[in-house]
Amino acid sequence: MRIGNSIIGTITVVASIISVIALIVLGIKYMLGSVEERAEYKKVLLPYFVGAIMVFGITNVINLIINLVGNI
Repeated sequence: MRIGNSIIGTITVVASIISVIALIVLGIKYMLGSVEERAEYKKVLLPYFVGAIMVFGITNVINLIINLVGNI
């Protein structure tokens, strides 16, 4: 149980850091880009947000499942 929690914790931290860095980079590129580039970044942002929601959501669901199975 401890090994699983540490692995999930590590994955959560790494995924969170990568998501934040990617958002910062995309935000800076969006602010500095021309009108045409901004239109392209808007197309990139939707899949990014879906991916970020999945990363944060899946780790929470996995933690919930581990807690439920651990209590049985």
